[in-house]
Amino acid sequence: TAAQTLRLHKDNTSKLVIIFNSTLRAASLGKDIQTEWRIIKQAFEPNTCILGVNTYGELAPLMTSSYRGQTYFQNQMISVLILEG
Repeated sequence: TAAQTLRLHKDNTSKLVIIFNSTLRAASLGKDIQTEWRIIKQAFEPNTCILGVNTYGELAPLMTSSYRGQTYFQNQMISVLILEG
């Protein structure tokens, strides 16, 4: 699960976590978005700074054999960036 993956980073070097969340996805989750944030927050040390950014989608390449390297608009996604030092 996502919580298990994030726990791999639960150590004293985690300094900053930035969460990029699709606005449309957040709207469709409603109050459940708070549960998701709580799961992410629990995966890190209590003093880790967590910053959230709502987006209107992402541009990213698809890495499949038929779409190799072509960039597409992707919506209703969440991305977690972990900066450690």
